[in-house]
Amino acid sequence: MLGYVLAHLRWLERALMPVLAASQAVPVVAVAPLIILWFGAELRAKILIAALITFLPILINTVLALRAIPRELREMALISGAGRGQMLRYVEFPLALPVLFGGVRTGLALATTGAVVGEFVAGRYGLGALINIARGTFNTPLIFVALLTLAAITLVFYLSATLLERILVRWEVDYPTRS
Repeated sequence: MLGYVLAHLRWLERALMPVLAASQAVPVVAVAPLIILWFGAELRAKILIAALITFLPILINTVLALRAIPRELREMALISGAGRGQMLRYVEFPLALPVLFGGVRTGLALATTGAVVGEFVAGRYGLGALINIARGTFNTPLIFVALLTLAAITLVFYLSATLLERILVRWEVDYPTRS
C-alpha cells in the first residue's frame, strides 16, 4: 500500500525515502534486543524483526515496478474509462507483478535472516538458538548443519516464490525502449 502511494505521490516519496533508507543503516542485530524486550521472545517478535529487514527492499521494488509501467498504457486505460481501482486491478498490478516478485524473492531471503537474528538474540528454539548453543560448545559441525539448513529453507522460499510468479505471471511483456 505504501509503495503504491509513494509511486503516485512523488513529493511524499522524496520526503519519506531518505528517512526510510537511513533507518536501514541501523543493523537489525542492534535493534533486535529492543524488540525482544518490548514484544517478548515470542514468535511475533521474530516476525517483526523479519518484517523490518524485508520492508525497504520490497517497498523500493514496488515503487519501481509501478513507475516502470509505460505512460501510454495508463493513458489508454483512462481513455477507455478505467477508474482508479480498475487501473490498479487491470493495468498496474498485473504489469508490476514481475518486478514485485523480484522484491518478494529478495524479501523472503532476508526474512529468514531476520527470523534467525531473533532466535539468535533471545530464542530457545530454532536455528538461531541452535547456532548460539553450538557456538557456546565449540561444535563447528553443528553450526555448519544449522547454516546449511538455513540455506535450504531460504532456497525453498525462493523457489516457491519463483513458482508462484510463473503461475501468476504467464506472460512476458517486452516494451520497446525509448530512444
